[in-house]
Amino acid sequence: MIRIFYKEGLIIRSFQCKELKPVEDKSVILWVDVYSPSEEEVKWVVDNFKVEFPSVQEREDIEISSRYWEEEDSITINTFFLIREGENAFNETVSFIIKDHYIITIRYRELKTFSEFARRLMTNPSVYKTGFHIFSSILEIKVASDSDILENLAKEISKLGKIVSSGN
Repeated sequence: MIRIFYKEGLIIRSFQCKELKPVEDKSVILWVDVYSPSEEEVKWVVDNFKVEFPSVQEREDIEISSRYWEEEDSITINTFFLIREGENAFNETVSFIIKDHYIITIRYRELKTFSEFARRLMTNPSVYKTGFHIFSSILEIKVASDSDILENLAKEISKLGKIVSSGN
């Protein structure tokens, strides 16, 4: 699925790309959110925005040098998002490609951070002038979410430590 957020005067609108037609005016685009793309959708993004999608290996590599790279006209960043599902916590990689004035996000899982950010974007459009503004706001929400998860995990570890040390 591809959802495009674009400027129309002072407001921001979005639409889901169901028909993969060429993008005629990129100057109004702020954010291209790519979620669990098909091969056809990947090709459409690559062709229309002249970017390279990170490979699975590049997305999952834990080496810091593999998580960020600059090209002549773009920056690609792969970052982990901490996820908590029931008793389990794990990482999900999201890729960000910042090019010109817009950002392309590539993810393979529904993340609360993105729905929260989309809500903020639509309710306060004047704050988000470029892809860099969008990127920093997504990371701000991510950091707050990750810290909540880590705080809860620390509490659980502390409880387990007390149980183990008391012998119960």
